[in-house]
Amino acid sequence: AATVPERPDATDPVAVADLLRRSGIDVVAAAVCTTADEAADAATTAGRFPVVVKVARSAHRSDTGGVRLGLADAAAVRAAAADLLAGTDAVLVSPQLTGVEVAVGALRDPSFGPVVMVGLGGIWVEVLDDVAFALAPLSHAQARDLLLGLRGAALLTGGRGTAAVDLDALAAVVVRAGDLLATRPGVAGLDLNPVLASPTGAVAVDWKITV
Repeated sequence: AATVPERPDATDPVAVADLLRRSGIDVVAAAVCTTADEAADAATTAGRFPVVVKVARSAHRSDTGGVRLGLADAAAVRAAAADLLAGTDAVLVSPQLTGVEVAVGALRDPSFGPVVMVGLGGIWVEVLDDVAFALAPLSHAQARDLLLGLRGAALLTGGRGTAAVDLDALAAVVVRAGDLLATRPGVAGLDLNPVLASPTGAVAVDWKITV
């Protein structure tokens, strides 16, 4: 079997997604496309609408207008891809998933070593400031406690009549994010934002690493 390099190409979304999957982190399926027709064909072949089209190589795509959501058919995908490809060389086409948006990150602190971060709100995590940190590696129970210690934890456990997410699946993402940094010195940081947590699992729909 092929091995993942110690320092994967952080600019290659497919290589990073492969690293994450090999580390046990579920990542949404995404096709890399370099033309609008290719993007439309990829969406049609996948057979699941709506889809998301986003620029392939951007740290914060939503901040730069590099994401198109809710594309309901091939024509909409083609138009969105053509628009984005006017300013970039490739786009990612993936199914649009639903769930509670959670940010999961890991960094290598110069004093403490690998540290994991969790926060509610996805792209709004910095605004909501509902985050928690722990040293890695951490146990599954510690990851659960970290998540349940968030102020907005009721969003995860089924508050106000909403369905509870699969907290064990989400905790597993947190554990594995920490393990990835703890076992791979060539990776300096990991940003999974958002991870969509639902009653059926937890899937990263946007990801980046630093090496």
